[in-house]
Amino acid sequence: MNLSIGVLVATRNRPEEIRKLLSSLVSQQISQVVISASGSNIEYVIDEFKSRMELIYIHSEPGQIKQKINGLRAFRKDLDWVIFSDDDLTYPPDFVLKFSETLASADKQGVIGVGFKISNAVVLQERLDVRIFKRVFLMKGRSPGSVNRSGECVPYCYGDLKLSTKWLNGASAWKAEYAHTYSSVASDTKYAAYEDAIFSYELSSVGNLMYFPNLQIQYQNPDNLTQFSSLSYQSYTLWKLYFVIKFKLSLIQYVWSTLGLSIIFGFDPRANEKLGQKFTILKKTWKCIFLVLTSNKRETSIKKIIRYQLPKA
Repeated sequence: MNLSIGVLVATRNRPEEIRKLLSSLVSQQISQVVISASGSNIEYVIDEFKSRMELIYIHSEPGQIKQKINGLRAFRKDLDWVIFSDDDLTYPPDFVLKFSETLASADKQGVIGVGFKISNAVVLQERLDVRIFKRVFLMKGRSPGSVNRSGECVPYCYGDLKLSTKWLNGASAWKAEYAHTYSSVASDTKYAAYEDAIFSYELSSVGNLMYFPNLQIQYQNPDNLTQFSSLSYQSYTLWKLYFVIKFKLSLIQYVWSTLGLSIIFGFDPRANEKLGQKFTILKKTWKCIFLVLTSNKRETSIKKIIRYQLPKA
């Protein structure tokens, strides 16, 4: 089965990561690659590969969501699938071949989205008391790929079993017709929390989303852990509230799980801010949550907060 496959990469100020990523794709049967970049101009890196693949470089306005949207506009119209790729990934030499072979059978099952296994990710072993705490506050799920009523999306990308999932993360592939429906209520926020979950969860009601562990990719830096900062806490919490409201999940469970997350944020040593700074952001975030929950038009209210309260890219 010969598939026409495109790869979309949103990036900012990461020329070496882009060089490694493109090096891993250059000998594979990729129809088109689009690099949508903000920040410094990395066209000199793109020039190294232009003669070896069909490659388009776009210098976009900042914001990962906006960069994806701009990048999608540049693709040819005859593609079968589009891979959404983070900029710090690499692909094994036989990845596209395996992808085509896997999709040859999956296409008959109405599959419109595919998740990959991250084979070298560092998965931290949590202490027993931390696991119990997260269970109590509904911050963990039992079934990989599920979406809890609290809005928590349970990770799937480390397991060895093929499964159907209700959401896909940023390293995923989509039938081209669905990839082009990617959009957002706020494309210029600095931290794009939950954007992949919002996009994919909605499409899970249209077609099948599958996780195939044989489709393995790697982080360039295996210890790829996001720092738990005020920005990530506030963005994650408010975008998650939009997710819960949009898809009519449980606001009670959301509030309870967010209380647990807020306790972790307040005492987490990974956050560099001082306690006073944390208290300020906690107060501001919970004020926003209260305003939304007491509003007669909750979805409109959370959209406004996301658009005007969260930092811009």
